[in-house]
Amino acid sequence: MRLVVFDMDGTLIDSVALIVETVAAAFGSVGEAVPDERTIRSISGLTLNIALQRLAPGADADRLELLTARYRNEYVARRQGREVLFPGALAALDRLRADPNTVLAIGTGKASRSARRVLASHGIEEYFSSIQTPDDNPSKPHPQMILSAIAAAGGTARETVMIGDTNHDMEMARAAGVPAIGVAGAITRLPNFWPPAPIWCSTNSINSTPPSTHFWSNRCGISSRTPISTGKTVTGGPRHRAG
Repeated sequence: MRLVVFDMDGTLIDSVALIVETVAAAFGSVGEAVPDERTIRSISGLTLNIALQRLAPGADADRLELLTARYRNEYVARRQGREVLFPGALAALDRLRADPNTVLAIGTGKASRSARRVLASHGIEEYFSSIQTPDDNPSKPHPQMILSAIAAAGGTARETVMIGDTNHDMEMARAAGVPAIGVAGAITRLPNFWPPAPIWCSTNSINSTPPSTHFWSNRCGISSRTPISTGKTVTGGPRHRAG
């Protein structure tokens, strides 16, 4: 068996611009200093309460509660038609799902209700053996989402890989003891991945460059013929530089 755990925002779902816009609107509506775009992008993948604490470190509990409510309201007002799959994502999921030895799962900072709503809107909720969220697990980069996905699938760390687009995903994978494939483009540019260079598929070192922004056309760097290892590399699969 092979378990592939996917992040959502910035990996499967092209929602980063929506998140940036929503944060700016929520902060502006209450007179809170609006963080710059890069800072907002850096919190993608974290649970909402932790993300807002980082974006507004001086805010007290009441202020954070207000920001949370405004964020949710602004998000709902803007989300229609803007939580789309990245081009080629569905085809990649279909290829992986067609392999009888591959099991798919989700590990996301979204609340369970929101994650399921988005996946269901694309007709892919049933693709995933489990949908791990902060409703039942600690926030990234704690490894529990991956560990819960492994347990739900009846797998092992040795048979698992995490695919995500932020340092939070990479750190979560490392803490869980599984390889990670870093997707560059939407959130994290190649030089900003943890460790200090891009991760292709590694728990503790950099072996090669990760997939480019043409990630999905390259089968996520893994195909039904590509073995997954918890060592330094995932053998096989294309190796492309960022384009």
